[in-house]
Amino acid sequence: MNVTRTYDIELIRSVVTSDTFWDDVTEDGQEKEYYEPNLQKYIWLRVDGNELVALIAVEAIEGYTVRVHPMVLAEHRDVSRETMVELVRWLDTTDYEKITADIPKIYRHVRLFALDAGLKQEGVRTSCHLKNGEMHDMYSYSATRKEINERFKDGWSKFRQKCAKSAN
Repeated sequence: MNVTRTYDIELIRSVVTSDTFWDDVTEDGQEKEYYEPNLQKYIWLRVDGNELVALIAVEAIEGYTVRVHPMVLAEHRDVSRETMVELVRWLDTTDYEKITADIPKIYRHVRLFALDAGLKQEGVRTSCHLKNGEMHDMYSYSATRKEINERFKDGWSKFRQKCAKSAN
């Protein structure tokens, strides 16, 4: 896979506003037709295999910390973990040392993905995400570059084998 920065507003808009992602990345009251990608606030990374696999929104929130939001296309979910490896490889080309992700409690599948990617839950902001007319808690996950690299030093396939053994 290959990771490159993209400035393609139409590509970003088409992925974020797709039925696959829109409901999961927005709160109540946001309308697709008014969505405009922010190229100043976010570094948009394009992950490609033979075709587009994912977009990752990366936001610098402190000098050495980034908040990430990976959006792996539905047809490529089988390589979601590899997408995170590519994100860490990209991270290795920067000065950033820590990855964070803020995930609403209602998105269990996304929280499990964060844990699988090596992030640890660090905290909870209560009642701060409005979805379907209700306020939901937001979980914060994070890991340092060193922690993620250590966790996956043998690659994802060996990590999967370790997980399978420990689950039995």
